[in-house]
Amino acid sequence: MTRALLIALTATLLTPAVASAAPPLPVGESDGVTVKRRHGSIQVTFSKRLHKRLAGKTVGIGCAKLPDPEEVGFIVTTGSSGARYRVPVHRRTIGTGDANRGNDYCRVSRPPHRAGKKRVGRRLIAWVPLTQRGAVHLDEQELALGMTVLLGLAGTVGGSAENTYPTYAQFVDWFEREADGAPKRLVALAQPSDTPPARTVGYYGDGLKHAALVTLSASGRRLFIEVSADRTLHTNVAEYLGGDAG
Repeated sequence: MTRALLIALTATLLTPAVASAAPPLPVGESDGVTVKRRHGSIQVTFSKRLHKRLAGKTVGIGCAKLPDPEEVGFIVTTGSSGARYRVPVHRRTIGTGDANRGNDYCRVSRPPHRAGKKRVGRRLIAWVPLTQRGAVHLDEQELALGMTVLLGLAGTVGGSAENTYPTYAQFVDWFEREADGAPKRLVALAQPSDTPPARTVGYYGDGLKHAALVTLSASGRRLFIEVSADRTLHTNVAEYLGGDAG
């Protein structure tokens, strides 16, 4: 991933959410995609603007059920990303035929395809929560991804062969030089154990090998990723770091 793409992705992930952070979180709609259960199956509708862009094209729709919190298990996926549907030229709801109950969220994406002679990889259109558990999961997933990208970017900024992490001031100075300013939600942490204000992401770097990112989820949970001086990773969002977020 190029540095320019890292900067762009960081800015996107650290943009304040439009929806209110107060529970309950919105479900059933996201980024112009509405997902509802009608007549026993999952049905998907695109907004007028999004439909105009997708009309006649193929989309992948996959829904998933989160494991029971008291059990260890994998997320159960139904209608996986391989289930493809052509978006009608005239705007109407797409019936997936997925009658599985208990799904917590759905992913809608553009499958890999060709645009002329160019091969285009899969592109996410929207993650849509169907339940409160799904909404919390997706919120934390996005925040975890944002912190991971930001930590990776910090690791490239140190300017040392030893891959040191910049201090907050050094990080902001780098953003000023390379990206016309640091993300507005990025704030300084005096120490890794601190918690930043809601709707911000706290960064700590000692200028050497110790760094941390901390934020609060929409439901108020403290999320963190910390790399200690001995390069040990400490985090409570490990479940999101190896998943498929695309």
